[in-house]
Amino acid sequence: MTTIPPLGAPAALNISAGITPSPLLKYMVVPYSFPLRFRPILVLARLCRKIAERAREITTVCAEIRFNGPVFAALDQVARPQLLAGLAVLVGLVTATWLRSAAPEWSPDLFTWPMAASLLCAPVVFPWYLLWLLPFLTSASTLLIILWTVSIIPTYVMWHLCTLGRPWGSLPGWVMLPEYGRVAGASAILALRRITRSAASNAQRTSRVKATAPHAILVFRNLCASSNTTFISFH
Repeated sequence: MTTIPPLGAPAALNISAGITPSPLLKYMVVPYSFPLRFRPILVLARLCRKIAERAREITTVCAEIRFNGPVFAALDQVARPQLLAGLAVLVGLVTATWLRSAAPEWSPDLFTWPMAASLLCAPVVFPWYLLWLLPFLTSASTLLIILWTVSIIPTYVMWHLCTLGRPWGSLPGWVMLPEYGRVAGASAILALRRITRSAASNAQRTSRVKATAPHAILVFRNLCASSNTTFISFH
């Protein structure tokens, strides 16, 4: 059975985090009458119970709820939902590792792209999930994610369709295609631009080499001629 998430629901079901951040202090409050030496055990038991509850929620999300997750929906036919949820987390970890190895210095990209990669592979991608990325969108390298935060806005139409009597389910194609199509198109443009710049840079470097080659040959000939003259004069 599929339930309709409220419009103002918190991002508690985000597969990249699993739970809504909540203060840990309320789990660490122990009655004063409880023996001091057993208080850490009680706190640990409470935390473990809360983690187990959130794990069950994540399992429910993976098994039943689908919204705006094209990658998860495409792979859902060939793999178990729990396995795909682990794959989403793995994609984020691999992205973070690759970015860390490529750019050892600290950068907001080290946080933005791994989270975006996990969200892209998640079963549920509500618009407000991308709000978590906004504090890290500080450079031009995150242009695609900035575009995604704008192109995802039309997904709110699902709540309007539900008020008209349509059952909760997958988004219409005329919503998802522009959302991800804009991002894919911008990715292709940026990739083509980078390839063009690289080709132009290589061509310019080659032309410089060709331009300096005759001068180098002339210098080499002059050196050879001067060495021959010196040899003849010596004899």
